[in-house]
Amino acid sequence: MELDQLKTFLVVAESGTFSRAAIRLSSTQPMLSRKIKLLEDELGTELFHRTGRGVVLSEGGKLLEQYARGLLDTAASAKAAVQALGNSPVGQVTIGMPSSIATVLAIELVQEFRRAFPQVSLKVMEGYSGHVLEWLTAARLDVAVLYDTPNLKGNTLRTDPILSDELFLIGSAKDPARVGNGPVRAHRLADIPLVLP
Repeated sequence: MELDQLKTFLVVAESGTFSRAAIRLSSTQPMLSRKIKLLEDELGTELFHRTGRGVVLSEGGKLLEQYARGLLDTAASAKAAVQALGNSPVGQVTIGMPSSIATVLAIELVQEFRRAFPQVSLKVMEGYSGHVLEWLTAARLDVAVLYDTPNLKGNTLRTDPILSDELFLIGSAKDPARVGNGPVRAHRLADIPLVLP
């Protein structure tokens, strides 16, 4: 029994005649008759009673009609699901980031990710930068967002900058550290007492 035979069977049942079914299916009446005969032979029962006005379903035909509709619906659902799978990623992605980044980025990231990839589950893991890097290299994470990647030189991981941030040295307007009004070189920071988070 093939899906094409079941489709033909249902169209004949709905049409009430082989000639109307042939028109709907862009086929010939003898071709449809042959398909139905093969199906009847396979099932060992008549599916239609022939009348002067066309055909009506036999008891076996009525039973097959119920199953045929269910089978064709299931086949259509399976086809749609498989096609959707090919068009849209599924599964789980785990991303790690320090808490300081997560407070700024995580909520918007999760919302945007769910909109873009509804079939993918996103798990966010927060931790200290060193821990996040360890999790990433141990494959506990798929991706990570970190401030710096000094330990990844020559590693098999790929790094892509996603944003740059301006940092400011803020102090008294009297300038006791004598940093001036322009940019401050990093080596000068070693001589300045700093309060850091």
